[in-house]
Amino acid sequence: MATYNRIFACSSLVFILSSLFLKTVNPCSPNPYKPDRDITELAILAPVVIIARVVNISVDSNIQMFTQYSACLNVTEIIKRDDSVSIPQTFCTKHFGTEAMCLSHVFPNISYVFYLNTDLQARYDAHFSAARPATDVVVALARRGYCDVENSTNCVLPNVTDVPKKLIAVDEGGSVVLTCHASGTKPYVVTWFYKGDSSGMPLYSTIGYDGSLFLRKMSTTSRGKYTCIVKNAAGSVSRDTRIVV
Repeated sequence: MATYNRIFACSSLVFILSSLFLKTVNPCSPNPYKPDRDITELAILAPVVIIARVVNISVDSNIQMFTQYSACLNVTEIIKRDDSVSIPQTFCTKHFGTEAMCLSHVFPNISYVFYLNTDLQARYDAHFSAARPATDVVVALARRGYCDVENSTNCVLPNVTDVPKKLIAVDEGGSVVLTCHASGTKPYVVTWFYKGDSSGMPLYSTIGYDGSLFLRKMSTTSRGKYTCIVKNAAGSVSRDTRIVV
């Protein structure tokens, strides 16, 4: 019995140490509600898209055995920027690291297409997506993510064509499908928000390839306002639907 207890204790210790090691070497836990995005879709979603060469990097923090750092950039082209944003020739932007941290990893003296927020910090609409090497193909695809409505006849804002009713009643435990199809300049990016949060969708929810939102096992915790936002290279439009259970 004593031998069995020692073996059990050793096995438990090995399991605990293994779990801690795995957690250490791979702290990245991808968000299942954050879908993959292609280069053009990332440009559509980001308020700031630039081409810049990495001048140097500086360490911000160390998380376990991994480093998170800032990338200092020299801007060579502004593909897209929000009207409220001023972009200097050189600046440093935070939140880069290894893919094990779900972050983009960049190298000095190499040019990238950067997707940034209005505060000029790295933006992640998908995992590892704040920067892409600035190859000719990547740059061309990123440029598709912006067009000037005022100066282009081929640049049309999206228009949601089949939004469901503003108020929908669903039985508890029931299911419902919310559609959000649009017209306008393609491609479109459809994003759903629940009570203003795109990452806090109810447990039994799935977004289809066509942008439809599938909700199952509805309950009082999944009732409320659902917002569909459709973005394209010209801009965005949103529609709300409220569900009662």
